[in-house]
Amino acid sequence: MKIDCERLRAALLSEPGEGDGVREDWTAGLEMTPAAVLVPIVLRDEGDTVLMTRRAAHLRDHPGQVSFPGGRVDADDPSPLYTALREAREEIGLTDDRVSLLGYLPEYRTGTGFRITPVVARVFPPFDLRTDPLEVEEVFEVP
Repeated sequence: MKIDCERLRAALLSEPGEGDGVREDWTAGLEMTPAAVLVPIVLRDEGDTVLMTRRAAHLRDHPGQVSFPGGRVDADDPSPLYTALREAREEIGLTDDRVSLLGYLPEYRTGTGFRITPVVARVFPPFDLRTDPLEVEEVFEVP
């Protein structure tokens, strides 16, 4: 299936933090750690895909879970977009020149104390991914 990126862009937030966000019921009162993830839509001739990772089993937070590339906001990260791109570079070797921002989804606040900003972007093949085994066990694409 081919994704209509312009229609998708119109449905997304143009700035991070807009909208109401989503909060798991038990998060009230939790101190939240800011984080960002990249929601990478890979434009393929045979049909678009979403790039996913399986987190390393030894990690303290969310071990072995299927996830988007991403992580905590560093103190010197200027934006959620920067964080998501930096984490994608570190975790799977995806370079910024293969990525084009479409927009943002509302923040998601997890029961494990993370306030996640999803950054939705197009990813243009070809690209050469290299996983960091300290963070990622596997990288794969789903239709």
